[in-house]
Amino acid sequence: MNTRLQTSAETSSLHHKVYDVQHIYNRYAGMLLGYIYDVVKDKALAEQYLADTFIAVVKVPELFNNPNDNVYCKLQMIARKRLAGYFKSVGNCEVDEIVSNRPNTFLSKMNVRQQTVFCGVHYHGKSIPTIAAEMNEDEDVVRRVLREAFVIIRTR
Repeated sequence: MNTRLQTSAETSSLHHKVYDVQHIYNRYAGMLLGYIYDVVKDKALAEQYLADTFIAVVKVPELFNNPNDNVYCKLQMIARKRLAGYFKSVGNCEVDEIVSNRPNTFLSKMNVRQQTVFCGVHYHGKSIPTIAAEMNEDEDVVRRVLREAFVIIRTR
């Protein structure tokens, strides 16, 4: 009898997790697909990365337990990890290479420093201290440059 109750409880827990992932998918998949498509510029490839992202979400449901966290930011983080191989082709974020390989209106509006910092954080997943060391700048300067890049993105 105890075994039956455990199995029932486990099944209930499993259904709850599936519902949570399904809810997250229903709510955020469209936005995330748009984000991924903006990076890869290929619909089929973007859909595959979206599927890979949600496969990863199923494996880490504990990331989505806190209702105060921004779910979309966490999904972007997982998607960026999935896209890491794709981002390696960006290289050292040379201005002409970025704009020609990945046409992106936001990147083309940024200066070289802003592109280097933004690509370092966004595409390569580098930390602010790492980028500061690579650029031989203070961390505060790198944070300011990153904020400038985000202002460009927000002010289409």
